[in-house]
Amino acid sequence: MEIVTKGDSQVLIAFYNALGAVQDVAKSEEADTGKYKYRYAPLGAVLDEVKRACELFELNITQEPTVYDTYFSIITSLIHADGGVLRFEPTMLKMPNDAQALGSAMSYIRRYSLLAIFGIAPEDDDGRAATQAERDAQMARDGHRTQAEKRIRAHIGALDPDDKEQIQNEFRAAFGMGLVDLPPNRHGDALGWVLKWRPGPPQGAEGDDITDQVGV
Repeated sequence: MEIVTKGDSQVLIAFYNALGAVQDVAKSEEADTGKYKYRYAPLGAVLDEVKRACELFELNITQEPTVYDTYFSIITSLIHADGGVLRFEPTMLKMPNDAQALGSAMSYIRRYSLLAIFGIAPEDDDGRAATQAERDAQMARDGHRTQAEKRIRAHIGALDPDDKEQIQNEFRAAFGMGLVDLPPNRHGDALGWVLKWRPGPPQGAEGDDITDQVGV
């Protein structure tokens, strides 16, 4: 990938944080080739999840179509609010013969570019159930179910006692429950909230036990 920076860019840090916030995407669509059927995660669902994770850290996504000789390509870039740009190598396919095939090719490489860049592995319903079972086992073993949850716990654990008490109160007020009860599909949002949190006048109830709040 190519990195273009302007000023004191935070684009790499933001991208790193977005990687920790992105969640799995379900294979919600079915395609029929005539010989076999398969399920896949559509571009809209993949793009929505990537945008959600990126917006937490002031990143916007662009996907630029380009033609190289007989190849059609998509160049994906991430633009940070401070002006930094992270541009990835193009994803390329042989130029299709007609407009309909070109539209399909564009959706295909846009989707696979995002899946590869953000490390998303779409799952079917059985796969999601298996992943949840694996997360439950990981929670019992390691004390966290997702990498986002691990980072949340590390971040909160590094705060001083007064700030820790304040963030746990405000966390529960913001999400309606403590981290220990928060579903994994909300961990990305929770990570973004925690990383942006700053000490201030307490907004939640005082004196609650920390284990009742975020389970740290």
